Amino acid sequence: MKPRVPDGVEVRVSHLRLTDAGYNTKKQAKEHGYTISTCGGMTVARLLDPATEEIRAVGIAICRADENYNKRLGRTIAIGRAIKELSMELTS
Repeated sequence: MKPRVPDGVEVRVSHLRLTDAGYNTKKQAKEHGYTISTCGGMTVARLLDPATEEIRAVGIAICRADENYNKRLGRTIAIGRAIKELSMELTS
């Protein structure tokens, strides 16, 4: 299920894959010749104010090294966590 992003917020997502040199984007891994594992990874979602580009909240989803990396699931979890952080900020 896709998380519902609040109005007035822009979402930016980064996917980092587990490589033989730690966590890297696919682009970085290819540039440096790192081997990308099919398991393990990290997804970072940032909720931004579109007018100022200020980060309002961050959510992170980490896939263990013994689990197959699933980009869609990581995105859903990371965005959901960022929305939860934003809602806690708005209610406090």
